[in-house]
Amino acid sequence: MDEEDITNCNDSDAEFWEDQFRDGLRNFLVILLCILCSILTTYLIHNPYGSYAPIMLIAIFEWYRSYPRQIRSYYGLCRLLLYILVISLWVVFILRLIIQSIVSLSGHHHHIVAMGQVQHLFPYALIFTTFARNRHDMDLNDKRRYIIHLLYDLPAFLLVIIFKLLNHPLNSLCSQITTYCYLGCLPTASDVKTLNNIGIEYVVNMCAEYNGPRKTYKKYNIKQLHLPTIDCTAPSLKTIEKAIQFMNEAYTNNKKIFVHCKAGMGRSATIVLCHLVANEKMSLENALKLIKEKRPEVTTSIIRYVSVKQFLASLKKNKVQ
Repeated sequence: MDEEDITNCNDSDAEFWEDQFRDGLRNFLVILLCILCSILTTYLIHNPYGSYAPIMLIAIFEWYRSYPRQIRSYYGLCRLLLYILVISLWVVFILRLIIQSIVSLSGHHHHIVAMGQVQHLFPYALIFTTFARNRHDMDLNDKRRYIIHLLYDLPAFLLVIIFKLLNHPLNSLCSQITTYCYLGCLPTASDVKTLNNIGIEYVVNMCAEYNGPRKTYKKYNIKQLHLPTIDCTAPSLKTIEKAIQFMNEAYTNNKKIFVHCKAGMGRSATIVLCHLVANEKMSLENALKLIKEKRPEVTTSIIRYVSVKQFLASLKKNKVQ
């Protein structure tokens, strides 16, 4: 590298850490504002369930912002709000059960009364950890993953499956992003025939909580790459590189690829974003714009993930060399 390249790299690093600080501060303020609004709402209506109002308002805002007018569905919004409410109540139930057990064993029964006044703030702990998790890798050996599986993955997975069985999935099975690339939510064994009918031959499974219908894939000669990633956690740089290599093999052979996580919004969208930039030679901005056009529910914050920025930096470095 010459002196100009080094200067540009230093400027990029400085800008990167400024973005990280700004995003972290914004997320902290959002959480703080939500908690204050929850306390205020509960006080004004004299009902602890008022604590859920800010969560629901955020969901409505994200729904309104993410979906174009022509494809907005109030039925879909109701399902989304039900999804969030069920998970929030599950978090309250499990944490209350755990805390009650600890308090009872310690003999401080009077603390259970005090807990009843704050228990409906528990879901905000889940939101806070979500913001924190998408900034850092979480290794599968990390014991904290089981807390996430218990508090979030278990109810979320069951709700996704229930809605699928009722023939009203929360999100569509798959969205065609480009000629050979599809992005979507977790497929059950019965969905594999649909994937086969549209010509899918390669699958990238990003779920740590779901191994995929491997036997059915084998029946249809579909090749799966399983890259377990904790939900709401950014895929690691190593994971992204493995996925892109696998997808490049499919892409260069004109084979159709299906990338999925649980809902097709975060983990899988991150991989597709990097694929479009690395293999299909799109700019980052155009890649994200295309993904949002084809699948509006995708989380736009994926563009700010540390591992995504690291991957893009490595692509630029390889070009320079």
